[in-house]
Amino acid sequence: MTGVDIRVMAMPCPSCFPGDRLGRVISELSAWCRSTFPDMRVTASHDRPDGTTAVCELAGDDGRHWFAKRHAAPQAYRREVTAYRDWVPALAGSAPGLVMADDTSLTLVVTAVPGTPADATPLTVRDERATHRRAGALLRAFHQAAPPAVTTDFAEVIRERYEKWRPRAERILRTEELRFVEKAVHALADHPEAELAPCHRDYTARNWLIDGDRVYVIDFEHSRTDARIWDFLRLCHQVWPHRPDLREEFMAGYGRDFTEAERAQLELCGVHHAMTTIVWAREVGDTDFERVGRDVLTRLRAEARDPGN
Repeated sequence: MTGVDIRVMAMPCPSCFPGDRLGRVISELSAWCRSTFPDMRVTASHDRPDGTTAVCELAGDDGRHWFAKRHAAPQAYRREVTAYRDWVPALAGSAPGLVMADDTSLTLVVTAVPGTPADATPLTVRDERATHRRAGALLRAFHQAAPPAVTTDFAEVIRERYEKWRPRAERILRTEELRFVEKAVHALADHPEAELAPCHRDYTARNWLIDGDRVYVIDFEHSRTDARIWDFLRLCHQVWPHRPDLREEFMAGYGRDFTEAERAQLELCGVHHAMTTIVWAREVGDTDFERVGRDVLTRLRAEARDPGN
């Protein structure tokens, strides 16, 4: 393997603010903002539903509009700061900019960008296609923000991730479903190489803001160097099966299509990702998200004509 060790970078960090502390954390963040930026007003504050971050919105009389985000997990904070410092500049103004980062309090401040989330914006078919083309071009720029590298142990990394998730999956998935996932993970051994790049890791329409004919990318807290295909996984399995026209536009914007090996990896990793989606959603009580994972797993099993044996 060359480049970064994705075994370390890929480990999830479940840290969050305890529910009984969230109110205090938001109050502390508001006070920090007022002290650090006395010429700015705190106009709103809220927390993420999963408790991983607290956020304050700031506004200045001169028209400045910023967001201050405090992380519960040092790893997530470091990932986001790294992305903003090293990779986001490649998006040339199509993403927030880093104002400051405070390592002591795990707080970063970024500029606001205009627009509404693409998944919550009524769009014509033509506008949907244009949005996907622009999003594809931005993802290519993000992936090219660091020198290319290749890992030769991609399949082994996924197998290790599967083994970590398996005990939890055994309590939720049926035997035949888990057997199907295991087959997919083992089949990745035929495709051990993968191209590494800076990855957003949550590159979906909810993190694309639309403002006229502009698209802005937000929320880089999951970003890290990883196999490039991860940024296509949710689109490939949750959006494009029903809208192949959007796939065509996105890849046209991206400027290149998948190799045969990448197509195989996307299909097989989609099985593993469906499993982790189902397990995580069940554990946190997110029935809608669990349904998304189950729909993907059901479709992939049907396409593979897998009898569960």
